[in-house]
Amino acid sequence: MICVDGGKDLLAALPVVYHGILVQRCWAHKIRNILNKVQEAVKADVHAVMNADTGPKALRRRPLLRRPLGDHLPQDDRCMRARPVVAVIA
Repeated sequence: MICVDGGKDLLAALPVVYHGILVQRCWAHKIRNILNKVQEAVKADVHAVMNADTGPKALRRRPLLRRPLGDHLPQDDRCMRARPVVAVIA
């Protein structure tokens, strides 16, 4: 079994070098990718509150900070679709 970060070259070489090897996406890379996406979105929400012209505007923007984390992730994001499960590369 080999654990990969999703690099295209390594994934392409595996069936040639190790026919039928088990492959698992690296959880550390997946978690880092997800947290980077969430961090960018949360940072934008915090800036929306911080940069409000008035106190009442800032208070109206505060609900942005209470959104579920899933709302901060794009639905078509590749890092969310790639499953970190074991698969056999033929």
